[in-house]
Amino acid sequence: TDAMYKSCFFFLMIRRPPRSTLFPYTTLFRSDALSLWSDSANKSPKKDRPTMNVGISLSELGRLEEAKIVLKKAIRLNPKSFKAHYNLGVVYEKENKLLDAKLEYSKSMALNSGFSDALYNFAIIHHKLGNKYLNEGNIKLAIYYYKESLRFNPELYPSRLQLNRIYKKIEENMKGAELQH
Repeated sequence: TDAMYKSCFFFLMIRRPPRSTLFPYTTLFRSDALSLWSDSANKSPKKDRPTMNVGISLSELGRLEEAKIVLKKAIRLNPKSFKAHYNLGVVYEKENKLLDAKLEYSKSMALNSGFSDALYNFAIIHHKLGNKYLNEGNIKLAIYYYKESLRFNPELYPSRLQLNRIYKKIEENMKGAELQH
């Protein structure tokens, strides 16, 4: 039914881990991918792609601090690498450093506006920031970030749901205040 579809959609949209761009190599075992890309990066120290892929492999192994260092090196090698910025954003998102992730996704989109993964994750980051501010009681910022998430991804049902809940609560509070006067 519609409710079941929406709850499954919500789970898939918010609960999934951020994706890296190392899609063609996912069939390799993660440690084998790290060995492969480390060897390649050592043989081509001035190329950003193998360095970036080392960072992605480290991230997938949960070695996030090392991954950040390597991905930043890949960005120094090629500041216009939208994928390196994106993958650094993925690492920050895994660490729950949402503002840092937002910045890196933003840089990725500025370098390649057609990169849909960055746009998708950018919308999700805005939703997560909305949740953060809602939990802190900062309704104005929560509303702002939910609206921003919908601006980047109008189909993001969880943001729409949260906004509806907030507006309903505001409306109930206004009605309660009118009844007291």
